[in-house]
Amino acid sequence: MLYFELGLGAEDYLTERESKLPIRIRKLWWNIKAKLGIVVKKKVEDKVVYVLPKIDKKFLKKVDKILKISGDKQICISDELYYREEFLNLIKQNDISVLNGSWIRKYILLNYLEYIIECGIDNYSEKEIAFMVDSDYELVVEYIKILAPKFKLITIVTNDIRKFNKIEEKYLNQDGINLNVVNNYRKSLIKTDIVVNLDFEEKELKKYTIYNRAIFINLYNKYEIENRKFEGVNITNCQIAMPNKYLKYVELFYNFNYLSVYESFIKKKTSINNIFKEIKKDEIEIIWFENEKGMLQKDEFLGENKKVLDK
Repeated sequence: MLYFELGLGAEDYLTERESKLPIRIRKLWWNIKAKLGIVVKKKVEDKVVYVLPKIDKKFLKKVDKILKISGDKQICISDELYYREEFLNLIKQNDISVLNGSWIRKYILLNYLEYIIECGIDNYSEKEIAFMVDSDYELVVEYIKILAPKFKLITIVTNDIRKFNKIEEKYLNQDGINLNVVNNYRKSLIKTDIVVNLDFEEKELKKYTIYNRAIFINLYNKYEIENRKFEGVNITNCQIAMPNKYLKYVELFYNFNYLSVYESFIKKKTSINNIFKEIKKDEIEIIWFENEKGMLQKDEFLGENKKVLDK
C-alpha cells in the first residue's frame, strides 16, 4: 500500500535528523529540497509515507513514476491531498482508487450505534432501524442477526425486492424478529428513527422521504439532506482512535484520517465474520462523528439532536 502526504510545513517535510537543526537552517534546507524536487520518505517498520512539499508538475511527475513502479491500484492519502485537484486527477489517470473509509465504515456500524448510546440514546428497543441496500446481502443478514433483538423493527429498503424477500421469509417466523422489506419512496422511511445507507447512490437517495427527526448514518458516501424540515442528524463520516495494536504508527500518519489508515491495514478478501472479529479484537473506538458542517463531538451531537433524544 502506498501512502502520500502533503507536508503542511517544514516539519512534515524534513527527516527526524534534519528537524533538529536550527529553525533558519531547517527552512533553508526545506526550500532547497523542494526546488530540487526531492520526495521525502518517512518510514516506521514496514509503512512508508511519501511526503510532498507542494503540488506542481515536477512533483506530480515524481508521483507518477512512484505509482507506475509500484503497480498498486489503491493508495491512502493525507487529509490535505483530498482537496488537491491536480493530484487527484493524476491518480484517476492511472486508474487508481483512493481509500476514504467507505469499505471499513460498512463493518463498524455497531461502533456507530455504541457511540450514539454514549451520546444519550439508550432505548433502541423502542426504535426502528432501516437499511438502504441493493448489493450487500450477506452483510445485511449478519446485521439482522445481531440487531433484531435490540430494535422494535428492522426495515430493508431495496430495489431488489425479490432477493431480499428471502431474508424476510427466513426470519419472519422467528421469535423476536420483526422484519420488513419495502421500496416505497414516500412511505418506507417516514417513521424510521435510524436510517443506514449501505450502498445507495446520491441520485437514488434523493427519491426517498426521510423522517424529519431521524439519525441518518451514511456508510457509503457523503450526502446532504436537502429537506429544510429535517431536524435530525446526517452522519457522513467518523474519526477513530488509532487501535493499540497500531499506536507505533500514530506520528507517521498524524495528518491522515485514522479510519482510512486503519482500512488500509485490514482491507482484504475474507469472510464478514472474520472482519467483525478483527475489528472487535482491535477494540475500535469512535472519537467523533462528522456531518455536512464538519466535526460533531458528543456534546454537539446531544445539542443538535435534542429533539431526537426526547422522542
